[in-house]
Amino acid sequence: MKYFALIFFVLLISLSAVQAQSPIVNTEADGKACVVEAKKVLSWLGIKIDRDIYIRVEPLEYLQTHSSGERSGDRTFAFYQAHSPEAIWIPKGYSKDILIPSCVHELVHAWQTTNCPLQDRAVSEGLACWAEMRACLFMKRPDLAGRAMNGSGDPIERKVIQRMMEIDKKDGPEAVLNYAKKTVKFQN
Repeated sequence: MKYFALIFFVLLISLSAVQAQSPIVNTEADGKACVVEAKKVLSWLGIKIDRDIYIRVEPLEYLQTHSSGERSGDRTFAFYQAHSPEAIWIPKGYSKDILIPSCVHELVHAWQTTNCPLQDRAVSEGLACWAEMRACLFMKRPDLAGRAMNGSGDPIERKVIQRMMEIDKKDGPEAVLNYAKKTVKFQN
């Protein structure tokens, strides 16, 4: 009986710690708070977005049926809508620590619309995934970085991400942004 009580107590403490780690996002205000945090991370990387972007918080299933379909089904987690109105869509019911890196990814796409709009999909996704990966590391969540480093699974995107990581390691985030600004199409 003591053993059962001890297991129950440890489980109860563990569940409390998980819930206390990061609040769940359920409202537009929660989503805006994620975007504020994501903008702070991007600022650290040298990416500034000074305009307001509409935030939509919807169930994941809704997002998957309303996204542009650029990513395969289970990879559509959040997405950026460039106009009518400019918006970032994020899923309801997930913790902030999972959604902030996704907001970083989508905000990079917003930055790209004004700073390097002619990039091909591989370079565009590569930069967004690199920034998402850096956000995970900045937040001390390397467990989430693997998803970002994999991109959508496209081998060219993975090469772009790898190239940006090499530039980052050698010359830092500013060099990655300069590379992204001048690279329209990735050359193997």
